[in-house]
Amino acid sequence: MILSPGDSHHPLVDAGSPVMRSLLQLLPTIAAHDAPVVLLGESGVGKTTIARAIHQASPRRGRRLAVIDCLALAADPPKAPAALTRRLKEAAGGALLLEEVATLPDRAQLALATFLEDERRASNGSSGPRIIATSSRDLDAEVLAGHVRRQLFTRIGVVEIRVPPLRERREDVLLLASQLAEAFARREGRPAPEFTLRARQALLNYPWPGNIPELRNAVQRAMILADSPVVDVDALPPRVSGTSPEH
Repeated sequence: MILSPGDSHHPLVDAGSPVMRSLLQLLPTIAAHDAPVVLLGESGVGKTTIARAIHQASPRRGRRLAVIDCLALAADPPKAPAALTRRLKEAAGGALLLEEVATLPDRAQLALATFLEDERRASNGSSGPRIIATSSRDLDAEVLAGHVRRQLFTRIGVVEIRVPPLRERREDVLLLASQLAEAFARREGRPAPEFTLRARQALLNYPWPGNIPELRNAVQRAMILADSPVVDVDALPPRVSGTSPEH
């Protein structure tokens, strides 16, 4: 299946890696139900895009997907419960995406856990928003450390999906690089470039600790420096091409 990216910084393609093919094949089944979903994985692996894809494939797709940046709420803990409650009301009948849920302040965690328990008990529970959360932290470890309330974890963790980093799905790197190059080319009104064999090999060999955003930056840089229909290895960042001092 092919999922169109809702966020150009985190594209998804018809994945070449077995692990991503398996993940994408699960999404229609997960989307069809209202159960809360938690997407786990490193920063930049595409969790937000997958969350949006789940919502767009769900029966609630015509309704709002509200987004809360829990890190922003953590900057002002006293106001977090009220801000969360507002978003829950705004997303009624739709879905609420909680980005980096492990950083949600404690009082807001309690408010969310209470809301979800009330929704579960209510006969009209489907009127509340579906909860989709993301986390780059290990939620089990965060619960054990006391940073995440167990009552919240048990209510949002009905379906857990681990999104693997690029180093664990090397087969996707060239597909993603090509898709990104095509998107940049369309935006600039130029033909999509081709990567030379040396450039493709460098892209495959690099571990991509920054995941998709780092790949996006590398492709954009290469297209700017190459300024031609062909992108060779010397247009890639030195750390990717293997010419930086640490190499």
